[in-house]
Amino acid sequence: MPPNVEYTLTVNIDRTQLEILRREDYKLCLAKRIGSESVDVIWQATEPVDKNIFRWTVDYQVFGASSFTPGALVGAETDSIPVEFGQTVVRDKNGVMQPATGAPNNSDAFSVRNEYSPMFIGINAAHDGRKSSPSYVTQIQSDTGSETRLAPREIVHLWFYPHATAGTMFVDRIPNNSLQIDMAANNDAEVEFTASGVWVILHRAEAIVPSEHHRDADKGIEIGREAALLDENEIVKPEGDS
Repeated sequence: MPPNVEYTLTVNIDRTQLEILRREDYKLCLAKRIGSESVDVIWQATEPVDKNIFRWTVDYQVFGASSFTPGALVGAETDSIPVEFGQTVVRDKNGVMQPATGAPNNSDAFSVRNEYSPMFIGINAAHDGRKSSPSYVTQIQSDTGSETRLAPREIVHLWFYPHATAGTMFVDRIPNNSLQIDMAANNDAEVEFTASGVWVILHRAEAIVPSEHHRDADKGIEIGREAALLDENEIVKPEGDS
């Protein structure tokens, strides 16, 4: 696991868009990818301002999660155990999460071995001075006697969602005009959400995974169809909202 590496993502928001987003209680959401799995937890959710800065480090904890329930907050039924790439954490026959064992290495994954009853596995990821928050929960339980390999990647997903709360589990909630950024080879990136509702890359990370709407400012070429300016009459609200 790379030591003392801090990642920084700066998100600028046009003032016209910002006024609409704040009036409708939209939050700026960030999620992290685990291997090839779908993201399923809102890792961070913040009140948007004109200049938003996310910072995080490559530090993880694993824990036994109480369930995977879309729409609910992540709950833990065990202690959270720090773990590094190459290590294994065991939940023993008494249901206790033991300290990580094995020598850390330069692999891209760590493991959880379950000697207890079937369990959901959660990951906490560090941010803002090593504060850790839930970033992922397995959607299928790990069976007794099984070992689950988990491979966090420095690919983040960025989007707006109304009334969002960090730690909320979800399935297929990321909208089409989200942005995915691969920070693995370059730990600094800056993007902008423009007046026309388009993501523009101001300072690129090594690889940007395009969403349906964004433009590379270096090339001046929009990728995908242009998103219209958010309009209060077109905002999609969660079911049950009036």
